[in-house]
Amino acid sequence: MDANLRSYESRDRGALLALSRRALAREEEQVGAPLWASEEELDAELAGLGYRPADTLRVIEEEGEAVAFGGIVVADGATLMGPLVAPRFRGRAFGRSLLEASIELARERRLELLAASLGAHNIGGRLLLERAGFRPSGALQAVYRILPDAHRAIGQPSEGVTSRMAETADVERVLAICNECFAPGTSSEESWRQAIERRQVRLAEQAGEPIALVRVDLANRRVFHGVTAAARARGIGGYVLSEALEEYWRLRPGTPLRLMAPAANVAASRIYRRQGLVPWLLLQLFELAL
Repeated sequence: MDANLRSYESRDRGALLALSRRALAREEEQVGAPLWASEEELDAELAGLGYRPADTLRVIEEEGEAVAFGGIVVADGATLMGPLVAPRFRGRAFGRSLLEASIELARERRLELLAASLGAHNIGGRLLLERAGFRPSGALQAVYRILPDAHRAIGQPSEGVTSRMAETADVERVLAICNECFAPGTSSEESWRQAIERRQVRLAEQAGEPIALVRVDLANRRVFHGVTAAARARGIGGYVLSEALEEYWRLRPGTPLRLMAPAANVAASRIYRRQGLVPWLLLQLFELAL
């Protein structure tokens, strides 16, 4: 039977979840997206896209089932999904076909850049991306999986620090912290403005000055955590992160989150480990100029 490249359909859900779980369990197959370990994560991420999954996700079907998966997610830029191929269907250029289809989807939308990420030990995936023109971008990133039952809450530091949800008037101050703490291209200014409007950004302040922030992106359940240089090593960053996580879980109990930080950032790693966060994946980022 010939293989068929087509758009994602809801009936592919189980097969795609199995491919994602397999990749997560094997260092040599890991990708930065998708990171679906459960049905709830898959459903929540697809529901949060803001458009039909079939618009940008592709599968290869053979023998009546989805055996390979790829595509892009368009949200605050474009990110490559997969490609993931079931073991017994490898060696037939399915991954390359899906990658080419994904790049074409990005070009059709007149996007300027396509981002991707792979596990540090995914040599086959790296060769596939580099042959298509992708180039490594920045240092290795550690992905932390944040589970409610494993989180250890941190108390407020005794330094007159308060926290609150950011408001529209705080946009410029929030962006100043972003520019100091996050690598260029991590997230657009517009996405931060929208996150503030949706009350998804928590600010820590001292003497009226913002010194740390946490944003929980509800669409992909990713956490952004930034602390100004003046506030580091004082327990402030850990406090505002802990408060934001506990508040999130009061409204959405049991939902796992994830956070990405440079693997070489020892200070950040200490903050996260103190709260029960453990590195989950080690990723290399890539970019393709379109």
